[in-house]
Amino acid sequence: MSWQPRFHNLRHPRKRPRVKEPRLLFHASRWGSLPDIFLGLAILKLGTEERLAVGPARTRYRAKRLEAVELYRRRFSRVPKLMEYSMRQLPRLGQ
Repeated sequence: MSWQPRFHNLRHPRKRPRVKEPRLLFHASRWGSLPDIFLGLAILKLGTEERLAVGPARTRYRAKRLEAVELYRRRFSRVPKLMEYSMRQLPRLGQ
């Protein structure tokens, strides 16, 4: 067995921390003027952020998502996949 380390000794630059910029679809003030496709997209993205968040941040994303769902219900008469928007998905086990 050699005394040298297995990996080379080159120094790689550190990764910069990921800065999360607020998405334009997350601004509740814009939801009143968004078409149904973009409002649905905002609801889906809020759901994704809710699943990824932990603690109080998850509660904030959930409240915001449910507020967007209510606005969607009030503005548009047809509701294609609103049940999926308003229900919280269960965690996946075994994957």
